[in-house]
Amino acid sequence: MKLYSEILIQAERDVVWALISEPEFIPQWNQKIVQIKPLADPAPALGREYRFTFKMSRKEQLCEASITELNAPQSLTWRFQGLHKQKRWLVEDSYQLTQQGGGTQLKRCLDMQEVPIPRWIRPLIWYIMKFGKPVGQSELEKLRALAE
Repeated sequence: MKLYSEILIQAERDVVWALISEPEFIPQWNQKIVQIKPLADPAPALGREYRFTFKMSRKEQLCEASITELNAPQSLTWRFQGLHKQKRWLVEDSYQLTQQGGGTQLKRCLDMQEVPIPRWIRPLIWYIMKFGKPVGQSELEKLRALAE
C-alpha cells in the first residue's frame, strides 16, 4: 500500500530540504518520532544509519532507519525496518522537492508494501487517507509551518 501526499511550502527548497533530511528537525514536524540516534556521523548521507524511536498507539517502538536515496535538494528516501509481534516490517518514506516560484512543492510517498497489515484493513486505510477529514494539522502542514 502506498500513500501519497503533497503540499506547497512558501520557503526556499534548501530550507525544506534541511527539515526532511536532518534528523534533529524531524521530530519537530512528525509527532510519531520520539527520538533519533545516529549510529555514526549524524549528517545525512547515502547509506547513513540511525535508530528511531517512534510512538504508535501509545506504545514506543524502536526501528532501524537508513537513507537509501539522496539527491540534495531534490529527492530523499528513508527506509525504516523493525519487528512487531514477531513480524518484520519495512516502510519507505520518499520525498520529491521542486522549486515552484518562490516556494517549494513537496511530494511524499509512504510505501508500506512490506507491513503486516491485514488485507481487509488496507482498503479502509486507503479510503480514510483519500476521503477522510484530518483532525488537527497533518505532518506536512506542520512541516510547512516550520519552514515558512
